[in-house]
Amino acid sequence: MYPNQPNPARPYVAPRPYPPYPGPAMPYTDFPAGLVPHQRGWHPDLLDTTQGRPGTVIAAAVMAYLGAAVQGLTGVLLLIGSTNPGFVRGFGTGSGLIGAGAGLIAVLGLFCLVMAAILVVGGVLAQSGRNIGRIALSAVGGLGMLLQVYSIAVGGFLAVLGLVWIATGCALLWTSRANDWYRRT
Repeated sequence: MYPNQPNPARPYVAPRPYPPYPGPAMPYTDFPAGLVPHQRGWHPDLLDTTQGRPGTVIAAAVMAYLGAAVQGLTGVLLLIGSTNPGFVRGFGTGSGLIGAGAGLIAVLGLFCLVMAAILVVGGVLAQSGRNIGRIALSAVGGLGMLLQVYSIAVGGFLAVLGLVWIATGCALLWTSRANDWYRRT
């Protein structure tokens, strides 16, 4: 009993302890060389964290999906615009393709749709550990970088963002962790 207890007739009783957890006492037993976190010499970097898909591969695939969305939207808009005579007349003035006909605009739209499809398929394959997906994304990225450099050369300074986006996505697929993961899968 405590001296300042509010009701001396009912003394304070400590609550019962919680029952033990029904699972294993130490669920994480896969520490290297039998080391556990409280032992000296253990460090989180000693754990093998490379078994899962690297974040760089996930980031590159997400970037490919977002690029595919932009490419797909551009392709659809070009295909729709190729049927509008006003769009066809105004298309060549801003893009450097003066005198471009409706057929060329439709071909560019189809090209964008094909690139979008390759980006989606390449992203899925790259995320699933297939090296062919990484190669496909890198090849399409190389072509995209060349087209971005051309756009910058003719005065499209917004293409610098596209160039940086594509180069970053390609570089993420070829980091050392990504290379190790593709080698194992």
